[in-house]
Amino acid sequence: MRQYLILLFLPISIFAQEYSVSGKITDEYGSPVPYVNIVLSLKTKYAISDVDGFYRISNIPQGTYTLTVSSLGFEKTSQQITVNKNLILNVTLNESSEKLGDIVITTKKSSEKQEERPISIRSLDIAEVATQTNIISDVVDKISGVRIRRSGSVGDQSDVSINGLNGTAVRTFIDGIPLEFLYPRADLATLPLSGIKRIDVYKGVLPVNLGADALGGGINIVTEDNLVNRIRGSYSVGSFNTHIADFNVNVVNDKQTFFKVTAGLQYSDNDYTFKAPIRVVQNPGETGTPQFLDIGDFNVRRFHDRYRIQYSSVSAGTRNKKWTDFAQIQANYFKADRQLQNGLAIDRVAFGEATDESETVSVIGRYRKKLINEKLKLNLIANYSQEVVDFTDTTANVYNWLGNVIDVNENSRGEFGEATLTETTTDNYSNRLSLDYEIAENHSISFSNFLAYQDRETLAFDIDNPTEFDVLPAQSTLKNISGIQYSATLFNEKVEAIAAAKNYLYDLRGFTLTQNLSVIDIRQEDNFLGWNAALKVVLSENIFIRGSYERGFLIPTIDQFAGNGSNIEANPRLIPEESDNYNFGITFSKAFNDDYSLFIAANGFIREQRNIIAIIPESVPQQFANLDDADSQGVEGELKVKFLGDFNYVANVSFVDKVFARATTQGGVGSDLVGTLFPNTPRFFYNTELSWNKRNVFNTGIDARLYTGFTHVDTFNIRPVGQQDNENAFVPEQNRLDAGFSLTFYDGKLTTAFNAINITDEDLFDNFSIPRPGRNFNFKVIYELSNF
Repeated sequence: MRQYLILLFLPISIFAQEYSVSGKITDEYGSPVPYVNIVLSLKTKYAISDVDGFYRISNIPQGTYTLTVSSLGFEKTSQQITVNKNLILNVTLNESSEKLGDIVITTKKSSEKQEERPISIRSLDIAEVATQTNIISDVVDKISGVRIRRSGSVGDQSDVSINGLNGTAVRTFIDGIPLEFLYPRADLATLPLSGIKRIDVYKGVLPVNLGADALGGGINIVTEDNLVNRIRGSYSVGSFNTHIADFNVNVVNDKQTFFKVTAGLQYSDNDYTFKAPIRVVQNPGETGTPQFLDIGDFNVRRFHDRYRIQYSSVSAGTRNKKWTDFAQIQANYFKADRQLQNGLAIDRVAFGEATDESETVSVIGRYRKKLINEKLKLNLIANYSQEVVDFTDTTANVYNWLGNVIDVNENSRGEFGEATLTETTTDNYSNRLSLDYEIAENHSISFSNFLAYQDRETLAFDIDNPTEFDVLPAQSTLKNISGIQYSATLFNEKVEAIAAAKNYLYDLRGFTLTQNLSVIDIRQEDNFLGWNAALKVVLSENIFIRGSYERGFLIPTIDQFAGNGSNIEANPRLIPEESDNYNFGITFSKAFNDDYSLFIAANGFIREQRNIIAIIPESVPQQFANLDDADSQGVEGELKVKFLGDFNYVANVSFVDKVFARATTQGGVGSDLVGTLFPNTPRFFYNTELSWNKRNVFNTGIDARLYTGFTHVDTFNIRPVGQQDNENAFVPEQNRLDAGFSLTFYDGKLTTAFNAINITDEDLFDNFSIPRPGRNFNFKVIYELSNF
């Protein structure tokens, strides 16, 4: 603990003496000159003057340097300066009489730079899709090799699959912190798009600065920097009484101190229609005992599936100070409640009263600082959150899909299997320390340590007298994952290589109940190593190849090991999942001119998973177990074409062959299924999208975007199947056609968008063949005012 506290406060005690140079750039007549380049003869130290001609360069070590000032249309000037205090240096530029030739400046978006790293990454800028969707999961679902499935409704937990890995094997992060410690009840299907800059999807190796436990895949949500004054609000209304709104204000003082407020809500009745089995009550006759009759499948409307969340966030911080490059403190509030309509599958009966409510508060601190002549970069993120979950499942009523009570059984209450009325409080602490040191030009070493602790307490109330309750024994999870990584760029940047090692340490504590309800304490702890490596080789200006390997581990979450106090039961025998992951690919990209460009990528992968953590099929209550071993192999390809200046065509295709490799004894399947298809893993799927983007349409000042997209998912099994296929074990082929448009007015300040989803009203399904909504629509308005 002493060492941990030293690391926590290290940044404010070891920085060297540093100063700043600032001033104003004017022309010969005293008028300010904006957008001037001011460069110091120290690597990475520069500034660009603002619209009023002011500039500032911070964090300069004491010494003597050459300051160069240049701008188009003016003569370049240089002078030697000595920095031993904060300097104010005003510069006057003389107009240049030389005729300038054409100057072409090219740059790449941060998402494009991410995709060119040695490890396989697909990166998306949210600004490109903000008008097309309202939730993150719909954005990520269009990426090659990625499938995101929910239990059908808005607000349902999503299952992310990346190249055959799914469930908690694929971690989701926000700025490098696992989502489970920031917002334990949220996931990709419930997080709002507001405040997000880009999404990075890692297919294989996770770098050490994302060094949490994961099997070879992860999604990192990168939030926006607070650089300019901005007011932004959006509102979306859609089918099934769905409303999504958010609002944020960002205020910046001299581009150093900033303050930000964000608030939003999501609401949906989720009352879409789908086909479900109907059970009714026959005349009980003289016995008085209800007799049930299954009359077949009919189209019904979901009646107990409302979902709503509200969230707010306040943050303040500063940048470019003597003691920090960036520092921020952020407080968040997140509240959700939802009605539960069904379990893992659509059965003959529906849930009509079970509810789940949660409330989370969190505080996040961020700190960044460059040290030792900017060769060492320190990045520190610390978080505390508390989540309170109220789960209610006490009814004796039994409902059918028409919303009718068809039975009342006081001796068997509870729709999930056993009557439950609980309040579960979970405290989450996490801290990530990252150090990146440039040991020589093109050679660097990185260290990261992620420490996380969860502590859970559950109150179990008497369902007949809620004033009485039992306090269940505490459950906790401690994990510490540290890693070190070496990176090198060789042969005139033709070769990039990384190699890393990670140490996994964990301690899981909980309890389980015997049949006579006595408590037995359970515990799991271990310490082991993992490693990875990646290599990228540039073959020409337009072609590069890359490959990677990772030995990854997945530590059980607190819900998986100790249960969640409601509908998930503890499993004291649960052990970490492990996997060997191999990835290899080739990429071609070329911009022929401003109107035409081509991007082609092909990737292959192999996964060897052991001790897979998954829910035991048809278990009531639900329980996670190390079910089986599986081997996966597959290929994916992606094509992007820009043509005629304003048209873009994107297509990707994926094939995943995942089969049982070995059977285990902990709730798994028999050896007769070895070599057969692993359930709930789509094998073949593809996405295509054609879009037209036009600025200043017909000189009206309006920017327009039109798009149409098509998704195909081939048939796949939802449970293990033997040599003779069972038709009911398969989800049928699915095809989805979407289209929409957006218009942007008033110099980008106002945007309106309309989207039509599943236009042809096809039958769509998610996990365990649960139906998704049919044809639906949404309309969205976005207003943004920046740089005021």
